[in-house]
Amino acid sequence: MSAVPGSPRCDALALALCICIAVAGCTLAGCSHRGGAPAGSSAADDDQAGSIGGVWDGADTAGRPFVGLADEAGEFHLIGDDGTQYVGTATTMGDAVSASTDRLERLGRSAGSKYDAGSLKGTVQQRQSMSVTIAPAAAAARSFAAETISLQFNPIYDNPSSLDMFAGDYMDPASGNMITVSGSGSIFWRDANSGCLASGAVSLIDQHYNLYEVQFSYSACQGVDAELNGVEFTGLGTLDTSVQPTQAVIGVSGEAGGRGYAIDLKLSRLPPRSPV
Repeated sequence: MSAVPGSPRCDALALALCICIAVAGCTLAGCSHRGGAPAGSSAADDDQAGSIGGVWDGADTAGRPFVGLADEAGEFHLIGDDGTQYVGTATTMGDAVSASTDRLERLGRSAGSKYDAGSLKGTVQQRQSMSVTIAPAAAAARSFAAETISLQFNPIYDNPSSLDMFAGDYMDPASGNMITVSGSGSIFWRDANSGCLASGAVSLIDQHYNLYEVQFSYSACQGVDAELNGVEFTGLGTLDTSVQPTQAVIGVSGEAGGRGYAIDLKLSRLPPRSPV
């Protein structure tokens, strides 16, 4: 899901990441992470409310691949292979799932960008399958074609999580930029093309599940990239150990100055450094 610098998707930004900028003011439902019980539930509801928590793989009706990351509290990032990202926090009751969602498209800054408010409705079979239809919200400033996404639960979600597991050096295969995650969860990289510095943290949500909270912000960006300075991105990530090398799959979003941003990336883990 990473973009090649110089491609139409993100050539103006020249980052190893793909960034979408919203032209309208918005409040991103997924800009901050909250853990805990499933959204909209209480202890009394636990036997009635399902959970969308999981790592999910699937596609929409057109065959476009999607990856879903969702925690037990209902926060989700549905990431299309073309960079379309739906962000929100879902409520479940029985097998019914619903949410208000923000739709962001990875278009590249020189070509403009989109932000659309939507509504999500569907069904979930906990730890098995999920099917959701996303349509424009009634009060949305702009419309988009409704689509249905069918997803299957990926059992990598049931792997345990720890900062030691996530720690290491990662490479964006498209750009060659290296991202370092320390044993304490600190994350850092410098984009070789734009000079932007990114720093933040990876943190645990629940050690029983292979899902992490990811947060970072930019600094030292110059010129057209200066508006990214100070923008805080928050979202979810997972380690896909079913492929070699292991991949970190991450979806985050943020907002500043009435603009919305979304980033999705897939990073390959590098072999451990040799002792000096």
